[in-house]
Amino acid sequence: MAECSFNFNIESSSAEIINNVKTKIENEGGSFTGDDNEGNFNLPTPVGTIEGNYSVSDNELNIDITKKPMMLPCSMIESELKKHLK
Repeated sequence: MAECSFNFNIESSSAEIINNVKTKIENEGGSFTGDDNEGNFNLPTPVGTIEGNYSVSDNELNIDITKKPMMLPCSMIESELKKHLK
């Protein structure tokens, strides 16, 4: 069950968005597996690891955070995601 779920409208191609997200996650020491339609990721943070999965459907990116540090609120994760998806 997801601890946090987010939906974002995407205006560019899903391939472009996913490639950008993959690059950012890997550059920050995380791992990313998947394709333009769905996949999984994890990202280390100073307070613990964030794990989740994503899917793309009809110009919408759906992200489910399946594991996160207790001290890290969903609102902070959403805010960071918005910054990286612009």
